[in-house]
Amino acid sequence: MSKLRMKSPSQIQDLARRFAQAARRSLCGLALISLVGATGCATYIDKAREAKDGGEYSKAESLYLESMEKDKDELDRDLAREELVMMKVELAKNTAKSDPTKAEAIYREALELDKSDEEAQDGLARVLASIGRTDEAIQILGGEAGFGKCDLCERYLAVLLKKRGQLYESKGKHEAALADYRRAFQLLADPSTAFAVARTLHALDRHDEAAKAIEDAVPTIRPEDRQAQADFIKIRDEAVMRAISGGDLALVDRYMAMFPPGSGGEPWYSLQLRVGRELWVRQDSEGAIARLEPLLGDDHAQTLPEPLRKEMVQFLDQLYTQQGVAHLSKGEAEAADKDFARASELAPEDETLKLLRALAFAGRGDMALAGKVVEAIPAKTRGHKEVSAILDSMRVFERLDVGDVSGAKEVLARAQETAPDMPEVHVAAAAILAVSPVEGLSRKDVKTLRRSALANYSTGIFRYGEALSEIVWAREQTKNLGQTYLFRGPASGDRMDSLERSIRESYPFGVTFNPDPTTLMTLRRKSGDVEVTIEGGGVEESVSVSSSTPPVKLTEPGLVIVSYGRDQVAILAESYTGIQVELP
Repeated sequence: MSKLRMKSPSQIQDLARRFAQAARRSLCGLALISLVGATGCATYIDKAREAKDGGEYSKAESLYLESMEKDKDELDRDLAREELVMMKVELAKNTAKSDPTKAEAIYREALELDKSDEEAQDGLARVLASIGRTDEAIQILGGEAGFGKCDLCERYLAVLLKKRGQLYESKGKHEAALADYRRAFQLLADPSTAFAVARTLHALDRHDEAAKAIEDAVPTIRPEDRQAQADFIKIRDEAVMRAISGGDLALVDRYMAMFPPGSGGEPWYSLQLRVGRELWVRQDSEGAIARLEPLLGDDHAQTLPEPLRKEMVQFLDQLYTQQGVAHLSKGEAEAADKDFARASELAPEDETLKLLRALAFAGRGDMALAGKVVEAIPAKTRGHKEVSAILDSMRVFERLDVGDVSGAKEVLARAQETAPDMPEVHVAAAAILAVSPVEGLSRKDVKTLRRSALANYSTGIFRYGEALSEIVWAREQTKNLGQTYLFRGPASGDRMDSLERSIRESYPFGVTFNPDPTTLMTLRRKSGDVEVTIEGGGVEESVSVSSSTPPVKLTEPGLVIVSYGRDQVAILAESYTGIQVELP
């Protein structure tokens, strides 16, 4: 008798019971089991076995069918069905490669005899899949084509579902792909399938669910599975950078908390550094510091690779320095000094950090200490000129506060010689211009300006336009230097704003910086076009003023009379200044 296939435990138990029954039967029954022929008691099943063993499969099938119908013993009839199914499965297997269509027919015949035969289900599905009928194969393996549940089929069903999911994914059918991938993972929990689930969820912008899929994959990644480990690292990197670009730090931390084999060490620390750099790009230096600073502590001393440690130290030095500069520009001197001090701990040889601390000392009012620090540092140190000029610019305001205009001018001259293009130097110059009387005016000019000027010169005719022009230049220069520029005066923006407000109490005109020693005067009138006569400033001409009249260049500083209709206004032309005048 042919060897019976090992199927499910229940089937094995049933067959064992049947053979036990047969063993207790007659001597003829014992002869059947031992395959010892007995002429007097041969049955159809015996003859079928002989035909099968001789390669006469058609004859064997007929005899098995007769045994199923005519053999008196129930056990023989059951065994005949089992063995016929087994024979057909073997025939189909042997035919599958050469003639898949014929193999399909044989498998189906086997399943007609026994719908629960798992080898027939599995074999039929493999044949169908080999000729491109994947959907049918999946239905058969999944028990959706009228057949029973097939434990043997689960692994191959998972393979086909994953294959079909890949096809759906390539066509952009992400929902269908997701369904197949998820079903495949339930059948066979392997990392690559979980990664496919996550990939389709990302494509559907369902990033939290994708993270859950990766979390499910982590326990399936084995220490020896180098490919899965490499795939996880790649997926984690992409997911983390996608999350950080969207500002989802909770999702970032969720991925960073996943630690399958092979994912810690250099890849994990390197990714943390990338996250920190991205936070800095997104102007979240505090978040970057909070993420990286703990990694320099004792808990990571044995695991953080030395090259990455050096990178982190350099980056944190940069972060603390620039954060300190930001605090300083807002007038937060104590916070700035704290940042500069930590940066100095990370880079103790950097003398520039000492210069920055000097600015922080100045910002909190200790100008004497700031000066001593700068004097003690070699003049060739990066930033020495800039910091010296900033401190002198602050001293200009100190002199002006006590009414020492002459002393303020001396300090300004020193700052201008040291670093003439510093915004703070130009703001200091603006402060002096705002209290500097215009020279060369006659008494008549002064009287006319006080009576007819649109600006308020009641307390003195000062160089307000030039002062505002310097502030405009300083703002533009500050912008051009960029956010990462280190050398900025304490609360420099507030100082500019405060100075401009005080000037605008007397001077109403819009001002731009003019690089030439002339005045560019733009006239506008809200109520309509008007003919205007301009006298003074080196010109005498008439222009038609509208909403788009080009500026008039005044080549000489001094009094300018603008006449239109019966009205007349006085304007003061100042060098290096562009002014916008709204005529009443």
